[in-house]
Amino acid sequence: MSYKKLAKNKVFLIFAGLIVLVFTYLGYTYFSGKGQMLPTSIRRLTGLPTGVATPTPTPKPTPRPIGTGKQEFNVSMSEKTWPKMSKVVMDPIDPSLLQKQTISVELNDTAPVTSVTATLKLNDKTKVLNLALVEGTSLKGRWEGSWTASGGYDEYYHLLIEAVSATGKSHIEMVIR
Repeated sequence: MSYKKLAKNKVFLIFAGLIVLVFTYLGYTYFSGKGQMLPTSIRRLTGLPTGVATPTPTPKPTPRPIGTGKQEFNVSMSEKTWPKMSKVVMDPIDPSLLQKQTISVELNDTAPVTSVTATLKLNDKTKVLNLALVEGTSLKGRWEGSWTASGGYDEYYHLLIEAVSATGKSHIEMVIR
């Protein structure tokens, strides 16, 4: 055998050995989970993902409970605020689809109350109710209004009540959910 042929065989064996070592290393890192540390070019060659992994979407959390049926809330207001609201009743607080919900507000003032509105802010809609005096007088009475539930409130459910008289304008916002 000639010297040149022997040298070519050694070069070929060394080159083949290096290729085996490289693929052994890449296989080890791929199957051991350490492939995250490889450079992007090698990750592309081996088929490993090159970008940041997309996180698994988080499922929507279960809405926090709000109670059921008729709920009454006592209201406290500043001495300087008029008209003064003292009680809010929601019947029911958790209406099902197409169920009637009634909002009732007790209030008093030194001047006649001219209007009371209730604004329901829900997931995807806002509903404004003009409440009517159903008991008592415009100086001290109960105002009430109803609507038919037609939307969801599992994420956002606020009630804003505003009362107006000659002495001023007062409001409360109740965060139900």
